[in-house]
Amino acid sequence: MGTIWIPGAERITPSLPGGVITSTAPPRVVWHTTQNPSGDPRQWSNVIGTLRDKRAEPQVLYDPVSDRLGQFIPLDLSGRALRNDGTTKTNRVGQVCIQVEVIAYAEKPFTNYWKPGPNF
Repeated sequence: MGTIWIPGAERITPSLPGGVITSTAPPRVVWHTTQNPSGDPRQWSNVIGTLRDKRAEPQVLYDPVSDRLGQFIPLDLSGRALRNDGTTKTNRVGQVCIQVEVIAYAEKPFTNYWKPGPNF
């Protein structure tokens, strides 16, 4: 077993703990955008509140402008950011399934303006 808490990441309390992963599918990482502006410190708290209210927390939250990094759930448990299709527990597909929410807009890819900082 490797690292389950990212060193230096802010610990964020989730609404519920993550689920146990029993999948034998290949490991994966899933990136989402929150549809909020990067770099605005107020958005950090707003996004955390929204994710908790929806019970849709990923393992990791990242702001590409401020390089702020937070972690809701240990990396060896499933996040809850993916919508299940009714038959597949999409959050639990993969021996590991790391979900990263990025505070940014999908239509303005953060990779166009992002300069990776030490937290990336």
